Amino acid sequence: TAGFTVDAAFGEPGAVTVLNRHQREFFIESILVEGFPSGPAHFTCNSWVQPTRVDPAPRVFFTNKPYLPSKTPPGLRELRRRELKELRGSGTGVRKTTHRAYDYDVYNDLGNPDKGAGFERPVLGGDKLPYPRRMRTARPSTVTDEGAESRVEYPEPIYVSRDEEFEEGKNEMLSEGAIKALLHNFMPLLVSSVSPDSRDFAGFHDVDNLFKEGLRLKQALHDQLFQKIPFVRKIQENSEGLLRYDTPDIIKSKDKFAWLRDDEFARQALAGINPVNIQ
Repeated sequence: TAGFTVDAAFGEPGAVTVLNRHQREFFIESILVEGFPSGPAHFTCNSWVQPTRVDPAPRVFFTNKPYLPSKTPPGLRELRRRELKELRGSGTGVRKTTHRAYDYDVYNDLGNPDKGAGFERPVLGGDKLPYPRRMRTARPSTVTDEGAESRVEYPEPIYVSRDEEFEEGKNEMLSEGAIKALLHNFMPLLVSSVSPDSRDFAGFHDVDNLFKEGLRLKQALHDQLFQKIPFVRKIQENSEGLLRYDTPDIIKSKDKFAWLRDDEFARQALAGINPVNIQ
């Protein structure tokens, strides 16, 4: 909490400015200012505020009360104009991960002509066909083609507005999901290609075991895979619990045969899924 001294004739607050004098950025969820005759003023922020050494200009947060341009209070007009200008971007300069601008550019970074003619790609977007568009980054052009922008290779981040970036927990969840998808597709194909005993599901209990136990290999096949493909040992050592398939919500919320009922088929059909087309 913080204390403020405000003139009694100040009126109804419409905006608040914030300066971050810490060394690192911080996230503001909301600001509540009490003590006004009109009642508490609530500011919904949900935004990252950069330290003053990165961005010396104060951040402005407005109340949720909307105004038409002609009805905007005089005290807020210049603040709203500056905020809109910052969000729109100037169309110049290289974008940094701390920026909030939403200016756009054509897709001229799909290829990498520096690697050879086979890696060239056409530019998508422009005056005749304005869409699709991407966030403008203004990275240096490639050596062989000034009209093509150099690519960003992993693990370098691709620019998006700071408030649109995934949080660390979300990134970890996506990475774990990608590993699961790889294992769930790679391991069954690997087993079926090297095992003469591979077979289809014998019954519903085999499907249930995918959710309860995950993929289980016979000891002989287990050792055979380790001897032939060292990569499998690395997967096995680093994938604790990842070979177990996630139980579908329809099974967790009801029972394991709920997907057979007509109401579930109707729900899937209305949701755009064809329940008859099983691959």
